[in-house]
Parts: sequence; structure tokens; C-alpha cells
Amino acid sequence: MATGPLTITAQEDHESLASRRAQPGTKSCVLPETEKSNRVSEIQVTDHMGHVWFSSLRMSHGRLSAGRPGILGEVVVGLSVLVFSTISPVGADVATQTDWSGGAAENRTVDHWDRSFVASEGVSWLAVPGRITLTGIALDPAPKHVVDGLFVRPSSLDPVDMDGDGDLDLVGAAIAGNRVRWWRNEGGQPPVWTDMPIESGFAGASSVRAGDIDGDGSVDVVGCAWVANEVVVWYNGAQGVTWTRQSVATEFGQCHWVDLADLDDDGDLDLLGAAAAANTVAVWINDGALPIAWTMQTIDDSYGGARSLVPADLDGDGDLDLLGTALEDDDLSWWRNDGGGPISWTRHIVTDSLAGSHHADAWDMDLDGDLDIVALGYGHPWLKLYWNEGGDPVSWRGEDIGDAVVTPLVLGAGDLDGDGDMDVAATADSWNRVMWWHNNGEPPAEWPATTVASQFPSPWPLAIADLDGDGALDVVSGASGGVEVAWWRLTEFVASGFLESRVLSIPDHVVTLECTIDARIPPMTGVSVLLRVGASQDDLGDWFSIEPDRPLPVMVRGPAFLQYRVELGTSDVNVAPAVQSIAFEWTSDLQTRRGASSRVQP
Repeated sequence: MATGPLTITAQEDHESLASRRAQPGTKSCVLPETEKSNRVSEIQVTDHMGHVWFSSLRMSHGRLSAGRPGILGEVVVGLSVLVFSTISPVGADVATQTDWSGGAAENRTVDHWDRSFVASEGVSWLAVPGRITLTGIALDPAPKHVVDGLFVRPSSLDPVDMDGDGDLDLVGAAIAGNRVRWWRNEGGQPPVWTDMPIESGFAGASSVRAGDIDGDGSVDVVGCAWVANEVVVWYNGAQGVTWTRQSVATEFGQCHWVDLADLDDDGDLDLLGAAAAANTVAVWINDGALPIAWTMQTIDDSYGGARSLVPADLDGDGDLDLLGTALEDDDLSWWRNDGGGPISWTRHIVTDSLAGSHHADAWDMDLDGDLDIVALGYGHPWLKLYWNEGGDPVSWRGEDIGDAVVTPLVLGAGDLDGDGDMDVAATADSWNRVMWWHNNGEPPAEWPATTVASQFPSPWPLAIADLDGDGALDVVSGASGGVEVAWWRLTEFVASGFLESRVLSIPDHVVTLECTIDARIPPMTGVSVLLRVGASQDDLGDWFSIEPDRPLPVMVRGPAFLQYRVELGTSDVNVAPAVQSIAFEWTSDLQTRRGASSRVQP
């Protein structure tokens, strides 16, 4: 039973909305700040030592309920938290880490594992969030793998798991072939692809994006056509075999770009588009009904030669803004989402001198927690990086990336070599090249370039994704001067690496420990887990090996401290193990007195 004051906190995505203190035995605690809020996603009850006694994560009909038997009380959003005098500490008996993309952090004790760790060497933790594997060494030349050799002038590609089998498929548009289709990834090394049609005769098919638009659990596709001036949604009827067509707009002149995002934060996907001849960027709001009715909202109808429009929370206020490019205006602008119904948008110009401004997107390039902009102009000889300097409105500091490039068209970013920083890739039209620029991580970064393909006719679309499922990012592109869609594996794996977790504080007396890992371990590769446990952070003792799924006796009186080390290795540079989660379950004498407890992730 608690002996000190309790703190009851209502949260939204781990940010506090309201907080109150109460003594054990209190029958209710009112949080009036939340009465008119529909944003409460979690209620936590903690004691004066910071231990979590109750954490409620599930909402149903306006009520949050406990995630374990023996609920401590009931939370009614906007009214009260009931705190009974008989509550006992949760005493978490399972700790799990499933994401390491937060990077290395200071070596201090934590009460749960988040996205960070203490140290690593030779391990890729940023490239594919939720997965660690070995880092890579750039391949030059990079091996090419053809997805389709008869797709006339491909103009857009989007990697997505269309059939829900756990690997990435591809959706594509062909501007001269007038086709929209997807390719099913049948697995294998390299993967085998099966051509799956969506629509033929879509005149000047220029752009596609995939997502669950109608909320039925299957992946739908939105596309637009340069010649037909049309925006269309295809609803997935059965595993991407049958499709139902819905025309959303028929006079969106020379539509060049479409995208998907929940702009009004109502739980469903809205549409975005950029039309070159119409000089327009616009959005279509999904009303959530079936069939869906779309409400068009023009963002700007004088945006000269609009080429792209992407969603991103550029000011970090929790809602999605818009980032656009206009080729004829040499313009790169963003529109701040000011909320409201309809949404109010405020334009901010990043630059009006990016010659032939063609494509831009936003990533956290310096891993400082805010989004930066990477952009290119068809007539500008370098890729551009605009650092987010904060402020209201946000100010931007621009710099060129690496060596010169001729007629760039589309770019992407990701940790391509698995070394813990963000790299950039792009297509170069008249150069017939696909290239990537390595971020060496040293300020100022030098961005040395590597040519992925040098005889690929007029490459246009580009996407970055782990197409072969090996934990490393690949690049996929289409030759708009030809008929090929192809992907390239950019790196080979180093032989070994390790990652060490932060030290976890366990409030219980630990009697046994059991480790469980979720990992893909191909032949010629291996994963080892080492552990050290002690009565204090400064007295953890030596590392010892622990065999997953077998309880290990560990006698520690009183609170315990735990740290793991995972080691990965391969004897074949073409394959590597990949770890997706690691968990430790412990038993204690405290739990024996309480009886069986449910598994809780702290």
C-alpha cells in the first residue's frame, strides 16, 4: 500500500494535460482541465518516488480502462480518477525494448527502456526504426535488380506492404504507359516480383500514393494523371486483386503530385495534390462516411508550375503542415496548419530562388528533434538542405549538399549506410544517374557522393526502403526515358557489432531472469545476448551470456539494476541478423506474496 502522496496525470502522447496530487484512500480526484478535451490518451498514477502504480492505456466509449486485472479505479475522461486505499504497486515483471532509433544517450539509470541506448559499434539502429542490424560499407558499383522491364516511362513509386505479409511491395505509375499497378514481393534473395494491375488507360499517370483511405484495414491507392487532369482513388477489394474506382477531381490541370495524410486529425486520410498547369496546390478532406465524400480546399491557385506538396509538422505543434515546390516560380514554401474547420493555412516562403524548384520533403537531418527540409531544383546545381532554426514562424538556414548534380528530379533521405546519421539520395534526369550522398556526421558535413546507376535513362521517381527485408535501406527508381523499374542494394554488412542498453532499475528483489528476443537470424549469422545485474548501477559486475527462453537464477536482495548487451555477427557480407525486440521477465519474492501478476511493460 502507498504511504506517501500520489500524483494523477492525464496525458496526450506522453505530454501532460493536467495533474493533481492525492493521498491514498482518496475516492476521487477531479481533473477539470480535461472536461472538454477529447485528447486524453493515458492516465498515470505515480507515488512520491516516481514509481508507476497504475497506467491506463485503453479507451472505450469515453472511458479509460486498466491494462491488467485488479483495476485500481476507473477513469472517466473529464471527470475523475478513483483511487482506492487498497492499491499496491504494479511491480512490473517484464521490460521490453522495441526501438533504438533515439540514438545513444547518457549512461544513467532509467525505469523503462525508451528509444535510446548507451553505446554501440558496428550496429545500425536508425535506418529501420524498430530494428537493429549490422552497419554497411558502400558498394561501388551497387548491384541492380529489375522489378519490371516493360513499364513505359515510370513516373512515381511508393513502397508499401500491400498484401499484409510483412514485406514491402511497390505501387507505381507510368506516365507514357498510362498505367497504375503494383508489384507483389514474393520473397527470396533478391525478391521475386509479380505484376498486379490496378488501371490501364489512365492518361499520363504521374503520381501514386498508398494507404488505408476508407479505414477497412486494406491498403488503397490514390493517383493522378498529367493528361487526364484527374485525381482518382482505387479502393482495395481483396488483397490487391480487385479495385473500385472513385474519381475525386477531373479538372486538376496537369496534376503532377498526390499524397496522403490526416490533415484535420480526425483519424482518416485526406488527399493532397499539386497541379502544374493549374498553378495550384490543394487538399481534399475525407468526411469519414462510406462512400467517402471529398471536400476540396484550394491552398494556393497562383503557385506557378506547382510540382509537389507533402505533409510534415514543420513547426512542431502537433499538426501537419504542407511543404510545396513551384518550378516556374523557383519557390519553396510551407503552409502552417492553423486549425479550424475548414483548416486555415498561412504561407511562409523558405526561398524564392531555388531554380526550377521541383521536389522537397522534411526529415530530422541532425537528429535534434525538429524537421529540416531537403529540396532540389531542376535548374539548381546542388541539392539544398535547410536547417530548422526554430522560432515563430520557423526560420531556415540553407546550405548546399555535396558535389554538383545536373537536373535533379526527386530525392529521399535515410540512414543508407547504417552509421547513425541521415544520408540523401536523388535522381538526375539528363545525367541518367541515380546517386546518394553520404553524411559523414562531422560539422560541417562533407557529403561525398556515390553513383548508384550511371546508365539509367532519365531516372525520375525515387524511394528509399528495405525492399529485401535485410534491415538495410535500398534505393528504388524508374527510368522515365525507358521502361525499367529497378532497385539497388547500396551496402554490404560489416562482420560484427554490439549495442549496450541503458541501465534499468527494477524495484523488486530478483530471483530469476528470462530473456526473449524477436530476431531474424539467417544462416551464417548469429545473435548473442549478454547481461549484467547488480544491487547498484555502479556494481553491475561482469557480463555473462544468457540463453534466450531459459530462466536464469539471479539472487539480488532488494532493488536490482540490469543492463543488456546484444552482439550481432555474420560470416557472409550479404546477410545479417536483425533484432526487432528484446525482453526480460523476472520473478521476485514480492510477486510470490502478491500471487501471480499479469505481464506489464514498464
